[in-house]
Amino acid sequence: MVHSFGGFTLSEVSFNFLLETVSFQLAGITLLTYIFLKRKVPNIGAKGELKMSEPKIAARNPAVIKLSAGKYAYCACGASNNQPFCDGSHAGTEFTPVMFEMAEEKTVAICQCKRTGNAPYCDGTHAGLD
Repeated sequence: MVHSFGGFTLSEVSFNFLLETVSFQLAGITLLTYIFLKRKVPNIGAKGELKMSEPKIAARNPAVIKLSAGKYAYCACGASNNQPFCDGSHAGTEFTPVMFEMAEEKTVAICQCKRTGNAPYCDGTHAGLD
């Protein structure tokens, strides 16, 4: 896509830039408009790694449930309407479900804040969330 303005042409070659405009008005008349081309800055961690978006917090407490032996798909994005399990709501995001298997029937605490370091199981991280 090509944008033209004031004799300038801007081609969208990359999605790594944002175009912002700031206008100064007086009595409804635009006096001056600045156009800023800002580079999108990726979410970079302290060690230089590319960080993913934060998942949605589904709840601030674990789902304590009895699971039968079998395979399960844990919702990692937080958008599922079938918490704590995946319903495909992550489609179009960078998130994917965490597959896990129960060897026998057991009552477990499944993380719903999506910040655990031991997915899919709760590790108490929700207690320190704002």
